[in-house]
Formats: sequence, structure tokens, C-alpha cells
Amino acid sequence: MSTPNKQRAYPQDQDDAIATQLDLMVDEATNTSLIEGENLSSASVRSSLQNYLSLNPTPINVAEGMAALIVDVRKTSISH
Repeated sequence: MSTPNKQRAYPQDQDDAIATQLDLMVDEATNTSLIEGENLSSASVRSSLQNYLSLNPTPINVAEGMAALIVDVRKTSISH
């Protein structure tokens, strides 16, 4: 009896993961700005994050975008 192969993640799954991480970062940035007395536009923050992380709405290289995102989050959490 053979065991079924594990399914590999599809590009859509990776896109969804990036979108979820980006949503969390946008929420964090806008909420933090409110604490500081600033009212930033979510769309503006999202655009800035995408530019900073070299992400397009449809990333060309999803793995690199996710790697950059994860590294940045880790750097930030270690420094605080």
C-alpha cells in the first residue's frame, strides 16, 4: 500500500499568506500611528509596505517577497 504524496503549496496559497501578513502589518502600522496621534491611510500604508518589501499586488517572485517579509519581521521583533 503506497502512502499519498503531500500536496505542495500552490502559488495562490502563497499569495494568500503574503496578503494576510500584509494586512496584519497595515493594521499594526495604522493602529500604532493612532496611538502617536497620526491618522494614516490604510491604502497609503499598504502601498508603502509593498514598495518597501518590493512586493507588487501580484508578486513576481513570491518566495523572495515572503522571505523579505519574514526576515524584516524577525529583525523588528528581535530589536524590541
